[in-house]
Amino acid sequence: MAVGFNLVAANPGKWGEKLRVRIDYNTRPHLPTDPANSLFNLSVRDTATGTTERFLNLSTDPNNARFVTRVLEQESNLVRIVTPPGTVPALRPTAHGNPPAGADPLLDNASSTVFTATGNEGAAITDNQISLASLEASKQGIWALQKADLFNLLCVPPLTREPGGDVNSQTRSAAAAYCLARRAMYIVDPLMAWDEPSDLTRCQRPGQRQLGPGPQHKCGTIFPLSSPARSFTGKSLG
Repeated sequence: MAVGFNLVAANPGKWGEKLRVRIDYNTRPHLPTDPANSLFNLSVRDTATGTTERFLNLSTDPNNARFVTRVLEQESNLVRIVTPPGTVPALRPTAHGNPPAGADPLLDNASSTVFTATGNEGAAITDNQISLASLEASKQGIWALQKADLFNLLCVPPLTREPGGDVNSQTRSAAAAYCLARRAMYIVDPLMAWDEPSDLTRCQRPGQRQLGPGPQHKCGTIFPLSSPARSFTGKSLG
């Protein structure tokens, strides 16, 4: 893309590093109202999934119904234009060359451009961002559900997939208490280290590490998590 056309992935994360884009000028004929050299077509592909988007007759003119920034915001699931201070260059971006015979232009380096490897998955979320008591007053964390008229099921997944990424007792207790108040069911994820049925039953014995809250709460779990093909046979924790 030309200088000033800051095309970025529609959402944060390393997934955007798999995007490729192509510019061509096979547009409709220019109208008298079109600024010179303002129309272009944009093709985008997520090479990880094969999802491809194509936007025809985009314009660099903010007064055009096909203004590039607006069209991508409304129609694209893959890309956005980020252009401080809110404008794009008057001239369209440079077109890519034609691919070799038989080549896919969105996989060829001469006829499309790959996104830079600058994606970031961000920092792992923490229990305090989910269930710190002070979040309740501002309706944040699990208490963001206060903005919903009705919900009947809550599950808080592990903070990360790495060892030790389980939510801790602070979050489990807060979630269970909130579900009790809202008459909802709390699905408690088993701890990552569990791999035997005895791990599940042991947590219910006096003196053992508790997975769920007391018997007054309506909670359940699905165990083991590593068997997605199994039917739902959740064990009640209360």
